[in-house]
Formats: sequence, structure tokens, C-alpha cells
Amino acid sequence: GSVTHVDVSNALKTLGFEIDKRKIEFPENIKALGDYNVKIKLAEGIGATVKLKVSKAS
Repeated sequence: GSVTHVDVSNALKTLGFEIDKRKIEFPENIKALGDYNVKIKLAEGIGATVKLKVSKAS
């Protein structure tokens, strides 16, 4: 499978951030382990980039 916008939104929610899945942008489909930069639209003209680390589930 691949990492979805819902997966990222749910992961951020566990950290205390309520981010709508439609506000999350991937640079590419995430289908492999590794580090990715994910953009989040916070408001018109305002955004943030977070580092997403994809690893095997424990």
C-alpha cells in the first residue's frame, strides 16, 4: 500500500494537530520507506513543511 492523506492527518492528530486531509500535499506518491517533505496549507498564502518519516510498523 501507500501512505495516504488520511494517514498523515491521523498521525498529526495523535500529536495534537487537527489538519484536514485536503490541506496536505505530497510531492509524490509515498510507497516506500524513507523521509519525505509534506506541505500543509494553514491559511491563504500561509503554509508549513513537515518531515514525514515512513518506517515499518512495530
